[in-house]
Amino acid sequence: MKNNIVIIGMGNMGKRHLQAVANLSIIGEILCYDISHGSLDSVPAFLKENNICNNNIRTTISFDEIIKAINAETIVIIATTAQGRHQIIANVITLRPLAIIAEKPLCQSIDEYEMIMALSRDTNVPLYVNFPRHMYGFYREIYESLKGSKAKGFSAVFSGGMGCIGIHLLDLLVWILEVKTYKILFSDNHSVYHAKRAGYCDLAGVLLLSINDTNVAFLHSQKDEGHSLIEFYSQNNKFRIYESEKKMVVQDVSIGIDVREIDLPFTSQLTDKIITALIQKERVELPNISQSYLTHKILFDYIKINRLEHVNIT
Repeated sequence: MKNNIVIIGMGNMGKRHLQAVANLSIIGEILCYDISHGSLDSVPAFLKENNICNNNIRTTISFDEIIKAINAETIVIIATTAQGRHQIIANVITLRPLAIIAEKPLCQSIDEYEMIMALSRDTNVPLYVNFPRHMYGFYREIYESLKGSKAKGFSAVFSGGMGCIGIHLLDLLVWILEVKTYKILFSDNHSVYHAKRAGYCDLAGVLLLSINDTNVAFLHSQKDEGHSLIEFYSQNNKFRIYESEKKMVVQDVSIGIDVREIDLPFTSQLTDKIITALIQKERVELPNISQSYLTHKILFDYIKINRLEHVNIT
């Protein structure tokens, strides 16, 4: 019996997940759900544009049908907006699927996050947060290079908000800097602005962190479009990543300076690998909900300190 896939939320991200798994031979039915008729009606055209021919793909606007379709062999992908996502995840967890993959920010408050985390733990349902940079080879290389170093740091100047782009960078620093504890030394939100998704906003500002009592991390989010620079460094290495240019500059005390091309695969090139790993009971290269806790807590602390709890982040 093949595993079925349920995708909840058929906006851009949901469609990219669908594109990735549509031709997997090891899965059975793919059931796609959204509350919007427009999003569901756009699925056939999307499949045609991407040369996807799969008679096992179905769409539904009935959440009851989704609920009935989920069982212990189902993998559920939740690609809705952050608002209300915690309740959808909670409803799905109680059905005890094989696993859940959810977009980020996972929810809109630390209380919502801790509720979901406890439910995942108590039901023993694995919940992975879709931070795909864990699957990028060059970031894994940086992690291995800095692993165990006592003195290491992080800085990032980037376009896009703290909620949309910044949370990916918070995930990187929590993972690669092996964050156990943190303290916000300074934060200042410069702007609350409308996100691309109608009805939602994002945040532009700066954040300075003390990491593990010995190291420092700095993020500067800019509202306007521009070049982004991500840096990791230790006493022996420095990595400067220019994602938009697909280049990384490595500075090493033993080899000098090396400029490298880097590969940044899309979601449509990754989700099939995650699904395959889950079915074959192999290691999943995404953080689970417990491993992503500090990432979200830093974001929610930033929001709280700047008195922005009312902002509807996507």
